[in-house]
Amino acid sequence: MTFMYPWVLGVGAVLAACMVLWHILRPKSRVHVVPSLMLWRNLLQESQSYRPIHPPHPWWLLLLRLLIVIMMTCAAAGPIAVADDAPKHVIIVIDTSASMATTYDDGQRIDVARTIAQQLVARAPSGSDFSVVRVDADVEILASRESDRIRVSQIIDTVHAQPVAGNLATIGAWMTALAGRNSQVTVLSDDVRLAEYAWPSEWRRVALGGPVQNDAIDDVAVQQLPDGWNVRVRVRRYGALHATERLIEVRDKDGQLLGANVLRFSDDIQVIWEFMLDEAVDVLQLRLNADGNDGLASDDVLYWQASNDQPITVAVQSDDTRFVPAALAILPNVQVVTDVTSADVLIASAQSIPQEPTKPLWLINAQLPDATTVAYPQLSTMQLSGIESRVNRDVELTSTQILTATNLAVPLWGQRWLTSTSGTHAFLGSHNGVPTVVFGFDMRESDLVLRPEFPLLVRNVLEYLTPATRQSSWQTGQSVPLGQPDTPIEIRVAPP
Repeated sequence: MTFMYPWVLGVGAVLAACMVLWHILRPKSRVHVVPSLMLWRNLLQESQSYRPIHPPHPWWLLLLRLLIVIMMTCAAAGPIAVADDAPKHVIIVIDTSASMATTYDDGQRIDVARTIAQQLVARAPSGSDFSVVRVDADVEILASRESDRIRVSQIIDTVHAQPVAGNLATIGAWMTALAGRNSQVTVLSDDVRLAEYAWPSEWRRVALGGPVQNDAIDDVAVQQLPDGWNVRVRVRRYGALHATERLIEVRDKDGQLLGANVLRFSDDIQVIWEFMLDEAVDVLQLRLNADGNDGLASDDVLYWQASNDQPITVAVQSDDTRFVPAALAILPNVQVVTDVTSADVLIASAQSIPQEPTKPLWLINAQLPDATTVAYPQLSTMQLSGIESRVNRDVELTSTQILTATNLAVPLWGQRWLTSTSGTHAFLGSHNGVPTVVFGFDMRESDLVLRPEFPLLVRNVLEYLTPATRQSSWQTGQSVPLGQPDTPIEIRVAPP
């Protein structure tokens, strides 16, 4: 048995101790009935003294009072009966970033993670339900409170490492909304900072592999220099004592070859290879091909991924001093600042929509001249396209109850987001490369801020306003990368 408020037990213990001391140390007077006090004057000194310690009288009254204090204290502490075989909500978080594809003799790290996840499902108490979450550059809930263990095992088998950089810190807001009182959270990852994340102490953290050290590829370091990025690869002769030369290849996350070299060991224990890249990369795949003269049975593969510890700085100029700041406080890698000019994102309220936004902006309760308002609108979520679609991820806004909302005029660069039969109440879009999100209602006059997914909505908006790579303008002569669309389109470039 556990207690929701264990500190109440300490308060009860202090009260019980004070009650016992009061019964023992209180003065004890004796009553005598005499016809006259004349004969008692000589006993005045004795009648004024008393024993400093008296046994409680009656003793059963003290025990009754102590019993009442103990029962009231235990009730106020909130007892919770938790048995080892009680059903639980088992939440399994699996890191699927590129480094989880690092290969050992017994397989990849992601294989070890899947094995541990299957063991957690098999050993969970009867009646438990399961949630499976994968996290790399993004977070995806693969199963939510699924009670069918066979189905959960099949979902775990589909988890594989992805050639993208990971950001394990993003799961904090997810678990806040997903976990409950009787939840068991287990995080499976090879992140070297796994123990440093500010997560609840009851979360289980299972470190896989530790620092990247393979049988042959020892480590990789990428350093930015004035003329590009220097990549330094160190290869040791672990288990390859007879190797003379081996081919090493370096590719990006799309499989494009960035560099290759033939390493010659001769009598050296290690070989260091350095080469330059013209552009920054977030993921590198290194493959050291097997040599027939050594004992390495397969290619040695290692994934290197860049880490981004730079927080998103947010300036808040809003009338809401409670809900939005609270959501920002629990989001990882977000820092609230007071200087608007140095902030990455500005959150403002009760202002007009700027014609030419210069900074990523989330405008709440936009003020428009001669705008009409709607009472209790029934919201509908529009289907968004492009990068704007990420704001709808893992949130349900159609059932949001709003007191009043303003009908917004959507500019040509914007997409309608939240609408009703009366008009548009939220839109978003990018104008001259600057993303903007506009709400036509005060979130404090709605139940949106009270929903568990509200921090996820704030996270989605911030991720849209600050994408990982964004370039708002291009200089003459600079190469412009064009992504390949799913369907053929025609692109024409005309001179100004």
